[in-house]
Amino acid sequence: MILAHGDCLGSPACSGWIELELSMAGSTITASIGGKAVATVKDTTFSNGMAGLGSGWHPSWFQQFAVAPVVA
Repeated sequence: MILAHGDCLGSPACSGWIELELSMAGSTITASIGGKAVATVKDTTFSNGMAGLGSGWHPSWFQQFAVAPVVA
């Protein structure tokens, strides 16, 4: 599923490391970049399972990666 897509090449907001956060609460998935929500979708396809992260055919580097439960 694609939450959102776009291009930020040349934007000062996309120079250097980018902080990406995905938050899942129930069927709501929110993507944030630099602490600002950029996309929110509802998806009830899976109610539980394993987490995964992909970048297509493009290389990606992660300084920090974590999966943690949301505190209600």
